[in-house]
Amino acid sequence: MSLSRLALRLAAMEALCPHASLTSRRFPTLAGDRVYDSRIEAIEALSLEEKGHPIIVVYTETNTSSPYEGSKHRPNEHFVDLVIEASIAAAATIEVLQ
Repeated sequence: MSLSRLALRLAAMEALCPHASLTSRRFPTLAGDRVYDSRIEAIEALSLEEKGHPIIVVYTETNTSSPYEGSKHRPNEHFVDLVIEASIAAAATIEVLQ
């Protein structure tokens, strides 16, 4: 894992859920403090307070780079896809009639 990708995700999380907001309880998004770094869980694993509320998950994907011309040193440019998924977590039980 690249430290630059981690720094990018943490910067995005700080923009969406600033650390100062955790004490003041005033958040810039409707998700409030439900902003997560690369969370992959089933909806059933969410706590009761998270279900039915907006959540935001921040990912980094596809890290590519282009090298300097004719050099074997560090890459000249890095490209990283920053993915911010916003959703409303909900679960339901559906009965199938036969």
